[in-house]
Amino acid sequence: MSEDMSYHDEEEKEDSFLKKNIPKDQLNNTQSSKSSKKQSQKSSKKSKESKENKRESSKKNTSVNNAYFDNSISTETYLTQTVAQVLQDGFLELVRRKPDNPLEFLGNFILDKAKNK
Repeated sequence: MSEDMSYHDEEEKEDSFLKKNIPKDQLNNTQSSKSSKKQSQKSSKKSKESKENKRESSKKNTSVNNAYFDNSISTETYLTQTVAQVLQDGFLELVRRKPDNPLEFLGNFILDKAKNK
C-alpha cells in the first residue's frame, strides 16, 4: 500500500513540476502522452491476464480430455501400434501416384485399409 502512495506522490510532484515549467500548449501534449502511456499499461496488463486465463482454461480442457484416454500406454506407442503403418503405406502410395486430389486419395486409402481389417 505504501508503494502505491509513494508512486502517486511522485506522480503529483512531476505533474506540479510540469505545470510550472512547461508552456501550456506543450503541457497538453505531455499530459496526453502520459494518459496514453497509462492506457497502454492497462491494456498490456489486461492482455497478460487474458493470456493467463487462456492457459488455465487450456490446462483444464487438457485434464478433462485426458480422462477419456487410456493413459496406460504413451501416445507414441498407441499411434505406432494402431495407425502408423497404414499412414506410412498411404503416404508412399500417394507419392508414387501423385493424384490430383491428394487428400481425397489418402482418405480413400485409409478407408479401404479400415474395411479390409
